[in-house]
Amino acid sequence: PHGGALLTVSASAFHPDSPSLLFLGDILPAERMDPYIARHGATYPYEGLREILRSSTQVVGNLECPLSNEGDRRKGRFVYRVAPEVLTALNQVGIHHLCLANNHVLDCGRQGLIETIGHLRQAEMGYFGAGYREEAYRAHLVSVGETTVALVGVVSAETRLREFEGELSDAEYGALVERFRKRVRARRGHPGVVVATPRSVQKAVGQALPLADLVVLVLHGGVRYHRPATRIQRQLAKA
Repeated sequence: PHGGALLTVSASAFHPDSPSLLFLGDILPAERMDPYIARHGATYPYEGLREILRSSTQVVGNLECPLSNEGDRRKGRFVYRVAPEVLTALNQVGIHHLCLANNHVLDCGRQGLIETIGHLRQAEMGYFGAGYREEAYRAHLVSVGETTVALVGVVSAETRLREFEGELSDAEYGALVERFRKRVRARRGHPGVVVATPRSVQKAVGQALPLADLVVLVLHGGVRYHRPATRIQRQLAKA
């Protein structure tokens, strides 16, 4: 909502009788949303979309926060922790599949990610884009009519930049990737995410191809508040 006004999107332009796969953007039921949720209930942020959500065969969103009670929250301005009870609201409005490959899922450390995955499993919600080592590459399969779709998720190191200061060279992005990987990459004994490079994108998609009729790569990328696609984003999309 903007200024508390509820945005409503009608499903009239869609065809509810046809199989559909709907992708949402970032889901962050916290901070500026807190007073609205306290006043109107946990499903309030999604009420304007309820019609289109319920009319879609499958709905996929990006969970831009850890669901954690025990993980140590990192210091910083844009650092989040959300109660796992929000999954009940997501289920109620029809959001059942969540991508975890983003730059905030480790805001409460690796313990927070372990908790998040545990809560998703307990709620029987599908997830992808994070886990231990090869699990982070694992495709999440959904059925859309007679079509099997494999969902895989990666996160670009560009998301760590505070603002856009010009296009990065391959060498600059490579250095940024290495710094980002040290903090967030999935490895043996340590859950994390897949950091996006042409090689990791090819691996994720390549492993998913034999499993499905269609593979969708969910790339969490770009620089904060910079809308045009960057050179790195285009390069990753073509990988």
